[in-house]
Amino acid sequence: MFLLGDLFAAGDLAHYAAVMNLDMGDARAPYLQVASAIRDDIRAGRLRPGDRLPTVVELTERYGVAKMTVQKAIGELRDEGLIVSWQGRGTFVRDRADGQPPGSEFEAVMRRLDGVYDEMKQLDERLTRLESHDPTSRPRSRRRAD
Repeated sequence: MFLLGDLFAAGDLAHYAAVMNLDMGDARAPYLQVASAIRDDIRAGRLRPGDRLPTVVELTERYGVAKMTVQKAIGELRDEGLIVSWQGRGTFVRDRADGQPPGSEFEAVMRRLDGVYDEMKQLDERLTRLESHDPTSRPRSRRRAD
């Protein structure tokens, strides 16, 4: 098995797009393997503070896993304080030079905000589905002319 980090010999993030298959002999869950591969690249400096991670879809294709698997891996790394996600911008490697140690109050607030955002997004999707399939839509009331 080759490591994702082996693709960064020239430090070119374009090489990050190569496909990596998970080790089927590894007893760890697939999301932990994905998180481990990305974590190794961050710690080795192949992914530097401020670097944008590929999208969930791109990581899904790269590792040959489901979106939920990649999302769980990203959640693990976010909980460790290695990455941060910003709506509409993407997921980025955190800069530890900001003086905030992992597990700080800032990290806790960011995790809660991420959770609130996820819940709001799910509620919006649910409302959209409910509104588009409403069999009991009420007709407009009509006034009677007397």
